[in-house]
Amino acid sequence: MEDDTPSSSEQYTVRYFTTPAAATLPLLLVFDYRTVSLPMVNHSTAMRLPTTPAGYHAMDIPIPRAYSPVLHWRATLASRGRVLQRIESVDWPQ
Repeated sequence: MEDDTPSSSEQYTVRYFTTPAAATLPLLLVFDYRTVSLPMVNHSTAMRLPTTPAGYHAMDIPIPRAYSPVLHWRATLASRGRVLQRIESVDWPQ
């Protein structure tokens, strides 16, 4: 999804689900990505997620224009240094 703001040229929306126990934890969403211009370099955006009731949620990740277009991506939901869930593009380098 493209964003119209001048500071970014791409935007990704990460959708996640929290259980009642996870909803009370301090959650961190880390969005790693590699770009066409620098395919071997990882860029990361980390966002603290608000404590909200259990259920489905969404967080928008704007990609700065300087780092666009994105080639590969990976989203990680973590709490207290522990990975709770991870999803990545099918072509994310291993």
